[in-house]
Amino acid sequence: MLGVFIIGLVVGFALFAFNSWVRSNGRNITWYELVLGILGFLLTGFAIWNYFGSLAENYPKAGLMAFVMIGIPGLLLIAVAISLIFRRRPASGNN
Repeated sequence: MLGVFIIGLVVGFALFAFNSWVRSNGRNITWYELVLGILGFLLTGFAIWNYFGSLAENYPKAGLMAFVMIGIPGLLLIAVAISLIFRRRPASGNN
């Protein structure tokens, strides 16, 4: 149970740091970039959780296959969301 608490703290801190960075650089995040990022993190988190659960039950091949089938699309969604955020120019306050 302590592991879930620590994971929650790390994810919360990462989201806070990302939000602070976005606000300090004057970038805007559209709704679809946010949805892509959240979906990617959920898929990747589920794949990691499934992998370690399969290792605990002594099925390493099943865990690896689940990570490949679920984790890689999650990582791709995160990469697409980040690239969409960085490709757009920062919003300027002079308009």
